[in-house]
Amino acid sequence: DPDAGRTLQFDPDALLFDLEARALLADSAGGIEALVAVDPRSLVFEATETGAQEARYQLIVSARADGAGTLVREQVWTDTLRASDAAAARQQGTALHDVRWAVPPGSYLIEARLDDLSVQREGSRRLRLVVPEDGATPLLGRLLVDVKRDGRYVPHLARMLAHPKDSVRVRAAVRGRAAQAVLRVARLPSDTTVARPPHWLSPSRGSLAYQGVRVDSAREVYQSTPQDVEGRTEL
Repeated sequence: DPDAGRTLQFDPDALLFDLEARALLADSAGGIEALVAVDPRSLVFEATETGAQEARYQLIVSARADGAGTLVREQVWTDTLRASDAAAARQQGTALHDVRWAVPPGSYLIEARLDDLSVQREGSRRLRLVVPEDGATPLLGRLLVDVKRDGRYVPHLARMLAHPKDSVRVRAAVRGRAAQAVLRVARLPSDTTVARPPHWLSPSRGSLAYQGVRVDSAREVYQSTPQDVEGRTEL
């Protein structure tokens, strides 16, 4: 599920953060990369004695063997975001956390638990990930979107993206022998108010059509990256 681990709708009473995890197909050692993006706007900032604003949170990211539930890896961050005043606190950028683990092939449950330490409010995100065994079968990993900020690309994990097209790139890890992979990024118009005849079947929940994306329309291609794959690489 490409939306697993994502914040799917805004809830003013919930913590806003997104989880992404992918198998390190391009890394010879293999393993898992887990990324979490925390939106500071959902955290509670408190005034300090100097008049500055601080928000404290704890983030725990873990990998468990799917099915057995055995804890395989865990990473804990306790962080403090600081701003000069309330207006600056509202302009805080996304806090990104990234961890890599060397783990054997198998199926894993990746979980991120976020706790706002100022008000004892917490939330969690989960997704399942398979780390494949080494072999000759060509494999394509999960897609990762990067956006350009302050002159460099950083991962963008949120489901929605409001950045201009020239600041975005998409990448994916590939593994295989004598295979060709093509990564193509296209823009499709969307309209959640499209009228349909009453006798039409409703699209399945979660599909592109259900989200209002007009998949039958003309596509404007932004990025097309054909590449011959021999071993491990990243498109």
